[in-house]
Amino acid sequence: MPALARVARDVAACSQRGDAVALAATMARLGRVGEVSLARIWDLPAG
Repeated sequence: MPALARVARDVAACSQRGDAVALAATMARLGRVGEVSLARIWDLPAG
């Protein structure tokens, strides 16, 4: 999850700067990192 938070901060920074190209790239990266994070959570053993 730390990677997801780091990429989300990058997305916010790109948005604040108004850099549309960097924003699109970091949003795509956020999607990829988010999917990996979800897969890792789903693979955790139950209780």
